Amino acid sequence: MNLQPTEHEAADLMTRHGITRVQAVQYRYKSWRYSNLSDAVAQAERDASAQLDDPTSAYHSLRPHS
Repeated sequence: MNLQPTEHEAADLMTRHGITRVQAVQYRYKSWRYSNLSDAVAQAERDASAQLDDPTSAYHSLRPHS
C-alpha cells in the first residue's frame, strides 16, 4: 500500500532531496485539463465545429446556409 506522506513528511522529503514545489497554470474546458491555452482553445474550436456540422445540434441553425 502506498500511503501519501503527511505535509510535514512531504516537506522533509523535499528538503532532503532538493525538490521544490511549483504552481502550474491549468486551463479547463469541460471535463478536460490542459497545460497549454492553445490546446484548450483547439479542443473548444473542434467541439464548436462539430456542433455546427451536426444537424441535430442547437447550434446548427446558427450556421449560414448556402
